[in-house]
Amino acid sequence: ITEPIYYYSKILFSFASQVTKHQKVTLPLADFFKAQEGYARFFATLQNGQWRKVTLKDTRTILFKGIEIGGFFLVGEMIGRFNIIGYKIPG
Repeated sequence: ITEPIYYYSKILFSFASQVTKHQKVTLPLADFFKAQEGYARFFATLQNGQWRKVTLKDTRTILFKGIEIGGFFLVGEMIGRFNIIGYKIPG
């Protein structure tokens, strides 16, 4: 089972590298690691009990980032469905 996973991951990586070269963009790995570090810090804060020291500025930043992520998700759903209203379910 590992051979197909290895094979397709190599194909995906090759395809992604060709697309990034053609589009002249870089892969956002630095952003990914930065986000991963932020989430690790967040969960460590919850375990330590330091969440009580969160300021209003931190709360506002987290709230706006959550709204931004939710907005991107909703726009992606609308694009994927080709419809703003929702899925058409018979019945």
